[in-house]
Amino acid sequence: MTVEIARTPAQLMGVLAMMSMSLEEGVTPELERFARAVGLDCLDALDAQSLKSGDDPKGLANVETFKTLTPLESISDGATPYTGSFPNPSDPTTDWWKSSCYFEVVDKHMPVPKGVELPAWFDPEREKKPLFEDFMQAGRLDCAWLTLNSTGWSIADARQALVALQERADDKAFDAVVAYWLSIADLDAGGY
Repeated sequence: MTVEIARTPAQLMGVLAMMSMSLEEGVTPELERFARAVGLDCLDALDAQSLKSGDDPKGLANVETFKTLTPLESISDGATPYTGSFPNPSDPTTDWWKSSCYFEVVDKHMPVPKGVELPAWFDPEREKKPLFEDFMQAGRLDCAWLTLNSTGWSIADARQALVALQERADDKAFDAVVAYWLSIADLDAGGY
């Protein structure tokens, strides 16, 4: 199951930094270089928070970068209401299927209103690589991304698709995320 850990690129970079701090037991020179490369300016605040809450995502809500547009995973029960669009079983009134992938809803009971047909990336029988290519050709990078984040991919095909998306996105922060994923995406893992 996937959970919403970030709602902005800065938050995602913050989560990655927090994960690194947890693994490395603090801030390393490599993490400092990463933070500079992606424009993450809250490394000290994240480090201080990690000493208080460890890697508990609820603690991130205390860091300025996470106080606005707080991700669902960082909202404590009874705290501020969630205002995002991530599939939330507590608020099934949103059109969650338009901007969600399979992994975001796999273990949740998310009702689909009568008459609504789920996008093709939810179909486990649909081949994902040609679907991804169709979305790329149509300029629908959002749908291509959601397709890439659904089941039915070999690691080899996913690596190629991610690089194609990276080239079209032309986003330096995304480049750093892609480089990291490619460094750990083992071809021997098969697929997802």
